Amino acid sequence: MAKEIIFDHVNKWYGEDCIALENVSFSIEKGEFVFVIGKSGAGKSTLLKMLSRQISPDSGKIWIQGEEISSMPKSRIPALRRKIGQMQPEYGLLAHKNIYENIELTMCATEQPRRLFERRIRQTLRTVGVEHRMWAFPDEISEGEAARVLLARALVVNPKILVADEPTANLDSDSAYDLMRLLEELNRMGVTIMVGSHDRELVSIMRKRVMTLSAGRLVADERHAVYNSMAADWMEERRIKNERAKKQRI
Repeated sequence: MAKEIIFDHVNKWYGEDCIALENVSFSIEKGEFVFVIGKSGAGKSTLLKMLSRQISPDSGKIWIQGEEISSMPKSRIPALRRKIGQMQPEYGLLAHKNIYENIELTMCATEQPRRLFERRIRQTLRTVGVEHRMWAFPDEISEGEAARVLLARALVVNPKILVADEPTANLDSDSAYDLMRLLEELNRMGVTIMVGSHDRELVSIMRKRVMTLSAGRLVADERHAVYNSMAADWMEERRIKNERAKKQRI
């Protein structure tokens, strides 16, 4: 199968003592469903944001669908982001705009033709089951509905790759499971899915490919896997940090 995403010895640091990613290499084939797990600060969000060039690596290279994006000029970034749907709860819905208007902003940001707006927004909301809430405001919908709207916002660009960072963080178990099943259905339709998650139960139930980060290193990459205990292993994290400290002293 074709390689949809390639990370080749990617590094990212925030200041001298904060390593977000260290020598991370992997490839993801078209149509895969991959979980990225790890403790807070392990590098999950940094890795996921690199896919849409919200963050650039300090060294190493990244390819998306055969195009090297690490040094991509800014003028090409809107075209890249039309390939990648981004479900990021940290960038929530704007309270003063209704659901239609919130999703419309994404279509504007990715420079899509205005004539497509209403048809595409309706279609996407229908796909995730909340078309009837199109004119509601964020404070008028449930947490589960809000998660589906955030998914619709990611899908409105008709992406080949969907990136979801902690998409179930604020959901009860039933809503979280329903959302994962929606993602699984999109995956069956051919969308490559990458999900950053802390949810041990959901990751284990889904039995997808699981990549585990610890202190910025990729320490495990398993297929049809459950939640890897190394994701929360503070001893592994300490071992990596001690190893780095020794290298700095040499």
